[in-house]
Amino acid sequence: MGSLQIMGFIMFFLLFAASLVNLATALFFTKKEKKWEHNEPEVSIVVRAWNDGKILKRCIKNLLNQEYPKEKFEIIIADDGSHDETERICKEYEKKGKIKYYRLPRHENLKAVVVDGAIRNLAKGDIILESDTD
Repeated sequence: MGSLQIMGFIMFFLLFAASLVNLATALFFTKKEKKWEHNEPEVSIVVRAWNDGKILKRCIKNLLNQEYPKEKFEIIIADDGSHDETERICKEYEKKGKIKYYRLPRHENLKAVVVDGAIRNLAKGDIILESDTD
């Protein structure tokens, strides 16, 4: 084996060893960051629904799977007088304590009417987010 080959082997070994040391340092000695402290604001997520029963469960499940602390956010479904399974789905989740449910007795066709009513009557958050089911 020539001296050039030996030098190449030594360089490869040193780079490989340095990489292992860096990996070990990153895995074992770095301080883990906390995702959340204990002073996060409370958040109300208001979702307007109208005859959205086919996609409502997926929407609620996605919101429930957020990384934000569960005790710091609430989900409010604002139902604009739906005629499908929206009410039944919402009452199931409400009964389990997963969401709050606000329903208008008849369809208003104005998103602001149902969302404003839900915010005024149910929202407790410092921050209010508004969304649709899709």
